[in-house]
Amino acid sequence: DIPVVAEEIRIQEATELFKERTDGIESLFKTLGNPYVRYFKMGDYIDYYTDVLLPSTGYLNIFALEPYFDGMLLRIPARRKPDHLEEEVMQDKMFGIFSEYVGWNRLLNISNVGELNTVCKTKSTFNMIKLAEALHEKKVTQIADMIANRPGGRPKFVLISGPSSSGKTTSTKKLALYMSAIGLNPIYLGLDDYFKEKVDSPKLKNGEYDFESIDCIDLDLFNKQLNQILNGEEVSVPTYNFVEGKKEYKGRLIKLKENDIILIEGLHCLNEALTSTIPKDAKLKVYISPFMPLSVDRHNHISTVDIRLLRRIVRDNRTRGYNVQDTLKSWDKVRNGEIKYVFPFTNQANVILNTAYTYEMGLLRVYAEPLLYSVPIDSKYYNESRRLIDELQMFFPIPSEYISDSNILREFVGESYFERG
Repeated sequence: DIPVVAEEIRIQEATELFKERTDGIESLFKTLGNPYVRYFKMGDYIDYYTDVLLPSTGYLNIFALEPYFDGMLLRIPARRKPDHLEEEVMQDKMFGIFSEYVGWNRLLNISNVGELNTVCKTKSTFNMIKLAEALHEKKVTQIADMIANRPGGRPKFVLISGPSSSGKTTSTKKLALYMSAIGLNPIYLGLDDYFKEKVDSPKLKNGEYDFESIDCIDLDLFNKQLNQILNGEEVSVPTYNFVEGKKEYKGRLIKLKENDIILIEGLHCLNEALTSTIPKDAKLKVYISPFMPLSVDRHNHISTVDIRLLRRIVRDNRTRGYNVQDTLKSWDKVRNGEIKYVFPFTNQANVILNTAYTYEMGLLRVYAEPLLYSVPIDSKYYNESRRLIDELQMFFPIPSEYISDSNILREFVGESYFERG
């Protein structure tokens, strides 16, 4: 039960104290822009962490350290059952994508926040952003080529899913653009258009409709129409009227020609139960999510969940007029839906697209920081907003003028090429 003590000292003292570290912590201290920094002591051992730590080691009685691929896996308590370890899932595909993007960071000569800030202090920021964009475009092109040249024949249906604020909309449109460039004809089909009538939708225990459940989808109609399309029939597909809570048919007809491929985007697209009657060789599943291959130092990572939350805060404010508290209030419900309906099926994906950019926290800071400061001190969301502010302030601000209009981040900050009429 060794006490863990926090101390605050001047940046110059911290830099001297951690000068033996080789993981970028010194360059982070030099670029933080604050005169003081907090660090932690446990006996004679010192370290730096971005979050608040527990008071002593006696609290840490449930964990495991196990071999995992070419490294080690630290297992921690489950979010919903803190007296049990989180279930271990071998995410070999995700680990492969993460490793690939770590390699991309090496091309950028950036592996931690301090090195990123050092680049942003120079005139290299624009070149770094353009290289990162080029690497991402290359990945989307590779996925389009894989669809066109899949061994055994092209899929007729490409099913696309991912958690909230992953950039699915832009990624799907961008993928369609590159598919068109190689002679394919992508046709978009929204899963939401196959919602059941509102009165037939399942409800939660509190009586509210559970619109995130797969049982909200008219699976019989969806599978029937996909099979008809697969068999070469012409099908009249629905458009869902969310105001009236029912499907409408407005004369949209789909009949597959030789180079046609249906792109289907939706929460449940990785779940085999959604397309249980469709042959596996007729479909290909794509999982889209940001995986940030950037760390603060060897003990502090950049949370993918935080990236998605900041993206959502910015977009909700821009497109819906929501304030930060509105977004934070709904976030737990969003997260619960992802945990239940998305994450358990990620291993069923045939391909994964990482939509994170190494520099994006600096860009999001420009938009999110003023919004976070608006949360009043008496709000239940004040501490969370302050935590996000502290995280953003580790990054140099990056102006949006530096990113292209086809960049996925435009989906959140605005002026996207794909939003133009």
